[in-house]
Amino acid sequence: MAGTELQRVVDEDDDGPRPAQNRSTLWDWNKICAYHTNRVVRIQDANLGYLYWGIVTLVVLYIQIVVFHIEGRHTFQEPGYGAVITKFEAKSFNQDGKAFDEVDLRHPVIEPSGAFIMTRRITMKGQAMGTCIDSDSPKKCPCGDHATCGPDGYCQVKTWCPSLGDHNVASPPPGAVVEDIFGLEEALLMIVAGIGFPSIGAKFHVAGSSPDSSDLHKRITLLQLLELADPPLKLEDVSKSGCVIAVNFFWSCDFSWSNSCEPKMSVKRVDDGTGFVQKRSKKHTVNGVETRDAQYMYGLRLIVDSSGIGRQISLVPIVIQLGSCLALVQIASMAADFLMVRMYDKDRCEAYYRCKVVETKDYSEMQERLHLVGDQRSRAREMVSAGIIRSGGAGAGVSLGLGAGGRGSMSTVRGRNDSQVQLLESCQMLCTVLIQPADIRFSCEGRDHVAIMSWEAALPRNQTYAFRVEATNPLVNPDFNVWTLEVDGLSSAQVAASPVQTFSDVQVLLASPSTRLGGTVGSTLSNGIRIIFRPSVTAESFRITAPMPYNFGFSMTCGGIRFIGQDPARSDATFTQALSRCAASSNTLEITFQVPDGMLAGALYTVEADVLTPQQLPSTPTQFQLSSTQIGGGVGDDVFVDEPSLARGLLYFEVISVSTEPPRSGLTAEVQIKVSFSSLARAGDFIRLILPPRFLFAINETSSCPVTVTSPTVAPSPQCSCQGVLSCMVTLQVLEATTTQIPPNATLVSNTSTTTTTTW
Repeated sequence: MAGTELQRVVDEDDDGPRPAQNRSTLWDWNKICAYHTNRVVRIQDANLGYLYWGIVTLVVLYIQIVVFHIEGRHTFQEPGYGAVITKFEAKSFNQDGKAFDEVDLRHPVIEPSGAFIMTRRITMKGQAMGTCIDSDSPKKCPCGDHATCGPDGYCQVKTWCPSLGDHNVASPPPGAVVEDIFGLEEALLMIVAGIGFPSIGAKFHVAGSSPDSSDLHKRITLLQLLELADPPLKLEDVSKSGCVIAVNFFWSCDFSWSNSCEPKMSVKRVDDGTGFVQKRSKKHTVNGVETRDAQYMYGLRLIVDSSGIGRQISLVPIVIQLGSCLALVQIASMAADFLMVRMYDKDRCEAYYRCKVVETKDYSEMQERLHLVGDQRSRAREMVSAGIIRSGGAGAGVSLGLGAGGRGSMSTVRGRNDSQVQLLESCQMLCTVLIQPADIRFSCEGRDHVAIMSWEAALPRNQTYAFRVEATNPLVNPDFNVWTLEVDGLSSAQVAASPVQTFSDVQVLLASPSTRLGGTVGSTLSNGIRIIFRPSVTAESFRITAPMPYNFGFSMTCGGIRFIGQDPARSDATFTQALSRCAASSNTLEITFQVPDGMLAGALYTVEADVLTPQQLPSTPTQFQLSSTQIGGGVGDDVFVDEPSLARGLLYFEVISVSTEPPRSGLTAEVQIKVSFSSLARAGDFIRLILPPRFLFAINETSSCPVTVTSPTVAPSPQCSCQGVLSCMVTLQVLEATTTQIPPNATLVSNTSTTTTTTW
């Protein structure tokens, strides 16, 4: 019967079954406008609840008390523009009874932001231009140009004489008039302060205009003002030297519920005790000679200022603060999550982690593996040329010949492999129909490496059908990596499958198959791991990911790592791989090679490193993951290998050299071995001590086993045995005739004489 083939089917970027849709149903508004919500996991743990709700309560109290009530950050805030007017009225007298009013006492007379009130005046009348000592800046002899040295040792220069300056004002020269002003305590100050907030309102607020407000500052005596200072001042203490006093009106106005506001007045001395003085002069001409009257005026310098902040409740800052509150609440979730998955014991942390986190498959390498399609097609063409398979291809547009009898009721997709047991263990199939008649019900079942599809009714002839099969890749490449399609006992042509990129000849060995004895990585108590593998692609880096209890330490150097390769095609069949960088972090070890050579494809490699094994025997089987990265960044090989079997570790193990001679090849050396067991050794149990490879027992004429147990005093007799030069061991069997058991924590001490061979 002549065979017929199905038409070519191209499977584009379909991610799953998609029913046929017409144009009228493309716009599904239920999907376009769908609502997405988070799924919540409820953890029934009181400690987590206390921590979470405690932090939430603190955050809410902080927002309510500090942010809203104290700082007022729920309001719109604007700095104000202030203005002040200061008036002064006074009548006072000097020591001679001369009267002074505000015109005599205030200089300048008009100063809106403050006032100067004179309390003492020193006047030097009739100064004329001459040669004398300049009391403002006197200079000692010798003198420069335009100056002569006087009899008192000071330089005399051309200035107003007699001079009155800072250096002699305390003891004025003869002719100076000193006037002290009395009666200023009752001098009256009238201060008007106001402020405006343009963005909040057009009203200009004046201090004392609100109902029930105090307007003491509008008519306040100088004595009252000095008493309000911080600390209080007395007029007699500052009248001789003067002072600078700052009067501040600070407005803190909240216009959310009221339009009135009053300031707080602050009075403080700000001159640090240096005082304040003004220098003035009045010039006049007498008989053609120009003279002047110099004045030193001490007094109170008042600096008045008005400033402040206006607030008004606003929706925008309220929303911002509520948003910050919700953001701060996330701290409670973060703290509870940290306690849940980090701070509890290991079993509880792992259980909570599984409740909280759902881990997906790693889809990040899908795009990186697209370059393998070209390699797959090339290999398929080579298999066709070699006659391994008949004409066909992998990927889109593949024809599977079914022969006659297109009305089959069952079809089978089968993956061929010469090792069926291995395939059955590693391949699991799922299948999905992409195109099928609407009135025919379809079912699919995956059985190891076979996918079986069936229909309740026969399929019509001359129709195109498409389906998808999802299969787990095998651990290694099968020798016959092909697919077939069978319908009603008729089979299609073989189709080459995608190659599996993985390591081969993989072995993971431990120097001591025991659990962790303690210590750190690289110490005498750490273990050694040896991994043997053969890569299928040339790589620039190699990564070992051990199960979580294993620990490579934390290091950025290649110290302690041995990387040996074997390649018969090279002139040096055994070579040391050139390493560029090594990074160890907990249970991972990543090694980067020097390029352009990198790690060669097809060579057999052995890598050795220090590692800490788990402290406890694993409850479930675990695996090591080996992966590589191709030169240029492409995805390399990847494989999972079962963890070596572990035995319970000893409490203590130590080997000490007793010989005084330096170690040399071929010489006999005596070592002392101490070991403590973590479990009870009962009658019938064997204790074996395995020597390193090529270490042999030093056999003498009196004993064929040069091993002596020195502690405990009652112990089994040692038996020595060797298998060539690569494996020698000491065996002690606990016999009931000698001792029934060796208790835990007991230390077994033995002396052993060994020698090394010189042949390698």
